[in-house]
Amino acid sequence: MTLPATAKQLDVLRLIHRTIQRRGSPPTHRELSKALGYRAQNTAVCHIRALERKGLITVPHRAHRARIITSAGRAALGLPVSVLLPSRCGRCQTEPFDASPPCFGCREVSS
Repeated sequence: MTLPATAKQLDVLRLIHRTIQRRGSPPTHRELSKALGYRAQNTAVCHIRALERKGLITVPHRAHRARIITSAGRAALGLPVSVLLPSRCGRCQTEPFDASPPCFGCREVSS
């Protein structure tokens, strides 16, 4: 059994969600560190890794900025778990689950 996310980890998760909603892509490590008042980027990286270990986000292999909030992450934020995915991505014109790794327009939200 995994431990629940800490308050700081939930702050990181909220910031990731807000940034994705606002601009369509997750924040960089530098942006996370600056927004949360951390002096070292490694602090943000550690929180991201902890969120990934707890199953609240996924980071596709070799796509460090492509953080995807899972169903468990959406539930932790108090958001609806089931969401409608677009039929096609506006950028790559692929089907939502044909993109590998999923592009930012076609986020996979279920775990």
